[in-house]
Amino acid sequence: MGTGRTGTVWLAEHLGLEEYRAVKCVSRKNGDYETFRKEALILKELRHPGIPMIYDIEEDDQYFYLIEEYLKGDSLYTLITCQGTLQEADAVRYGMQICGLVEYLHSAGEYPILYLDLQPNNLIICDGTVR
Repeated sequence: MGTGRTGTVWLAEHLGLEEYRAVKCVSRKNGDYETFRKEALILKELRHPGIPMIYDIEEDDQYFYLIEEYLKGDSLYTLITCQGTLQEADAVRYGMQICGLVEYLHSAGEYPILYLDLQPNNLIICDGTVR
């Protein structure tokens, strides 16, 4: 599906459930490996409509794998690039959803969670919901 700052994301099919999953793969040699691992352990505890479900985390000798909900939709960046300026109602709805997600992250645990990579490319619009 793509390659990012810390690793590669693959689209996989769960054969038994006939559902797709996103599998993030990060090399153990990556300097961000331990941070990625800690983030995955935090994410698996979170429950919010804007956060993909974490199904599993796995490791082998070379890689760390995060198996999560596959989000079908377009990034906010792609949406704006393809269709142009958002309608005012959509912009307000998406903005409120993003604010709700940030508020949830800031209050979800003992310490606020900061999403330091919040950008239009990392926000997927799925059936009118920001994920």
